[in-house]
Amino acid sequence: LDVGAEWFLTKPIDQPSLVAMINAMLKVREGEIEKTNRNVLLETKVKERTKLLNDELKAKSIIEDDLRSSEERYAALVEHLDSGVVVHGPDTAILACNEKAAELIGLTVEEVTGKNAYDPFWYFVDINSERLDFLSYPANLISTTHLSLRNYVIGIVTKKHPDTVWVSVNGFPRFD
Repeated sequence: LDVGAEWFLTKPIDQPSLVAMINAMLKVREGEIEKTNRNVLLETKVKERTKLLNDELKAKSIIEDDLRSSEERYAALVEHLDSGVVVHGPDTAILACNEKAAELIGLTVEEVTGKNAYDPFWYFVDINSERLDFLSYPANLISTTHLSLRNYVIGIVTKKHPDTVWVSVNGFPRFD
């Protein structure tokens, strides 16, 4: 017993008091040992959890890299299609389009993005060259009917093109 040994040597003490003091010191020592063991256990758990979290972060990073790569491949595919691709929002605003779609309309991608289907720069005509009402515009048909369009032939008349640009529209609803 390192702690308190000199006290026992300098003062006379009766045996029951000595035993009680020794037991008290043993309990303190047991408490210190238990505290040390708990700390070691806690440190081990923290290290294990940290390793798990690091492993999860690495896995998430790999998934994010794969997703980013997939998105880049998809974007490159859409951009290089020889077909126009236009994505409309629920209000018919153009959220995205590729170069070919912008070329058909006679604007840049930046100029097309954000315009609504009913923008005054263009209008659509049917196969008889009669102007379509707004409800018959492809984006409106899809958003109101929630049905896909297949081979819907329309003409695009713009302020930049002297002639009607004829296109076959294929589209589908996606609400998310």
